[in-house]
Amino acid sequence: EQALEKGTYTISYDLQSANLGVEKIAAQAKTGKKEHLPDIILSAGFDFFFDKKLMGSFIERGDFHCSIETMNTDFCNDSIDLRDPQKNYAIIGVVPAVMVVNTAVLQGRKIPETWEEVLSPAFEHSVAVPFSDLDLFNSVVLTIYSRFGEAGIEKLKKACSSSLHPAQMVKAGTQHQTAQPAISISPYFFSKMIRDNSPLKAVWPRDGAIIAPIFMLVKKETESLTKPFADFFLSEATGTIFAQSGFFPSTNPSVDNRLDSGKKFLWAGWDFIYRNDIGSLLQRIRADFSGTVL
Repeated sequence: EQALEKGTYTISYDLQSANLGVEKIAAQAKTGKKEHLPDIILSAGFDFFFDKKLMGSFIERGDFHCSIETMNTDFCNDSIDLRDPQKNYAIIGVVPAVMVVNTAVLQGRKIPETWEEVLSPAFEHSVAVPFSDLDLFNSVVLTIYSRFGEAGIEKLKKACSSSLHPAQMVKAGTQHQTAQPAISISPYFFSKMIRDNSPLKAVWPRDGAIIAPIFMLVKKETESLTKPFADFFLSEATGTIFAQSGFFPSTNPSVDNRLDSGKKFLWAGWDFIYRNDIGSLLQRIRADFSGTVL
């Protein structure tokens, strides 16, 4: 973005579908030169933002930052606080992961209500993980690892029956049930596709829906020019679109996320993020999973 003499702007933007990943901007980050990167970056996903070979190095050098001081009480309460204590990152919304349970193939098993129950021996070889949705997969495995350690990852691997995409799970609910997973870990918005007469049941875990945060970073040297645009992404208007049109709950304090009381969120947490090399950890876990779900 460039400021012209009369105070107008020339704006370029590149909006990529989530399924395309972050390969293009990752290639820009790998150059190590901030001038190759956009002035404002928004995306879900942990590895791109925290990997020291990608945006992590720019954060350490102080080239990018963004923070939110006042946050929606859905994400700032006794059980969770998405405000970055080091004021490096802003989380403007989240993609919640819930359980979609196929009641037609439960075979007498109780519908799970917590992540610990999903990891129990009763659901070995019965769970579809969203490996094709890498942002959500990364969030799930990091949260499981932060709560249950290596043992939790081993249990999740044993639970895996497939890497079925959530949209495939919803479609499968209307088709023949043979070899269909009993549970799919799915983005909340996919659960809204379930028909009333479907054997599929969406379950918001009692211990919280695991979240894939939607991060925003702003380049420091141009932030005075880009502030109106950053303010737009942080605004109530944008947050309302996220929450009420996309089912991506917003962190804006004025937005009504239209969530029932008692619906909690779960994630690895800032302490865990800053204690670990997230890029290396995710690379190791993904490699560990590759023989199980691919």
